[in-house]
Amino acid sequence: MSSGSLAAATQTRSPVIDTPLRLNRSNPAWRGMSALASLAFTLLTSLAVLGFPTLAGSADAIDASGPDEVDSSLLEGAAEASAATLRLNEALLDAASRSAELGQAGREGVIGPVAIEIFDLPWVARASLGNYFDALDADQQELWTEVYIDFHIAAVAYNWRSDRESRFRYLGVDQAPRKTLLVKTLLDRTGQGADVRRDYRFARVRGRWRIIDVYTPGAISQVGMRRSEYLAVLVRSSFDDLVAHMQRITASRRGD
Repeated sequence: MSSGSLAAATQTRSPVIDTPLRLNRSNPAWRGMSALASLAFTLLTSLAVLGFPTLAGSADAIDASGPDEVDSSLLEGAAEASAATLRLNEALLDAASRSAELGQAGREGVIGPVAIEIFDLPWVARASLGNYFDALDADQQELWTEVYIDFHIAAVAYNWRSDRESRFRYLGVDQAPRKTLLVKTLLDRTGQGADVRRDYRFARVRGRWRIIDVYTPGAISQVGMRRSEYLAVLVRSSFDDLVAHMQRITASRRGD
């Protein structure tokens, strides 16, 4: 199937999509893979010397090589991922527009159910620790997943506490590495400062397309950024201290 056919078929199947699914190696999921691989190797070597578990099977250990043509099997996924992105962004803007009325708990009530449905939060929780997660026992893994999901929802609700007028612009879908999709959006801040790129990376999980990472602004992976923060705490301290640190941040956002 040609790129033109993909565009036409995508538009027919979902009114949300108005640009073709395409292979775009300038998007953040592809950009700088060689540099990332070099940096990751240096980090892994350093952690191994210190005796820490490495990140070798983590979410962003991505093969820099990839297909040269659009994978037509991702067409249905592009429509589903775009519709999910629309739902998530609508929930974010709804919570923000009623921020004063809702408060932190109310914003979590609006955003939380949608985030749990659209993100693969257990996977993201695991990826945020890389292979360190595999070194934890079953109880610690369960605790970390619960703490991370609670932290994530509280953080998103806290960050969307502004009631100023904003809107999302849909920019299209790109094919990304490892049969994933990148749904690109732009947060239009309507005169409040520079607009912000916010791109969502989707993977097919148990038969559904779910978000596994967010790039904002544009090229910064939230999973990668948080992994760096968490590993820095683990290098200095312990897993229990990291959990306590996360719980303190969540409590402070809720005013507890």
